[in-house]
Amino acid sequence: MAQAKRRHPDQPIGLWLLTDGRTTQQPPRPDIADFCEVVDFETEAIRLGGAQRIARAWQAPCWPVSAFIEMG
Repeated sequence: MAQAKRRHPDQPIGLWLLTDGRTTQQPPRPDIADFCEVVDFETEAIRLGGAQRIARAWQAPCWPVSAFIEMG
């Protein structure tokens, strides 16, 4: 990401995090990213909400993976 930012400083750099949220760690939001999006792959009957927690901490939208599957 840093290399892309140096080569194209005016181009926005984005990060898409694909996760089921099943982690005890809270990854930091990459400072170099101009925007972040979180895609939630959690499909269990009992949802733990880890992807949503990451998205809130990153101040990023959180999309269910079904939103992309339905787009076909």
